[in-house]
Amino acid sequence: MMDLHTNTIVDIQLVQSNEVGGSTHMEKEGLKRSLALLESRGVHLDCIVTDRHPQVQKFLRERNITHYYDVWHFAKGISNKLLAISMQKDGEKLKKWMKSINNHIYWTAAGSTSGPERIAKWTSILNHVRDVNVHEDPLYPKCEHAIRQTSDRSKWLQAGYVDDIMDVIFEEVFPNPTPYREALLEIPVPEPLTAQYEKPDKVVVISSLVSRFKRGDV
Repeated sequence: MMDLHTNTIVDIQLVQSNEVGGSTHMEKEGLKRSLALLESRGVHLDCIVTDRHPQVQKFLRERNITHYYDVWHFAKGISNKLLAISMQKDGEKLKKWMKSINNHIYWTAAGSTSGPERIAKWTSILNHVRDVNVHEDPLYPKCEHAIRQTSDRSKWLQAGYVDDIMDVIFEEVFPNPTPYREALLEIPVPEPLTAQYEKPDKVVVISSLVSRFKRGDV
């Protein structure tokens, strides 16, 4: 346990897995012991910062203790997911944005005064990487950085393919579906793979699957 205002270690607990029924329970038990010690000394917490351990989250919620996540753990989780995506085909462009996205996580955590503002700033990164600096959320309507003009459009990411499909469906297909229906009917559809096999007799198949225990004594 460390006091974040003074960077002072105030308590250390040693917990063995065989004390608590497994290693997954050690972190929660160590926290419980530390809190009990601090409370016995008259120390009352304003809030506590931990990783996103599910048992710890539930424990602090039941104790009505204000709980914040360590931004380092959050940033590490996001970075690992982005790295995995960037290793896929056509992911090289995303790799160039990873440092900026990581910095955006820390900036969001440090520069927000409420949960809704934090969400608005964090989700603005989806626009920022596409060179869109005006956002729909009124809590963060536009980027605060200076707008840089560039002729190199290759560095910007593109919106998901799913968004494009949804736009087509709601803006074009629903108002006038006829052209799309005609185009769909013109697409050649191959016969199903099962068509190349002879369909077995149903009775024969069922009888072949009956357990030997249903056939009488052996």
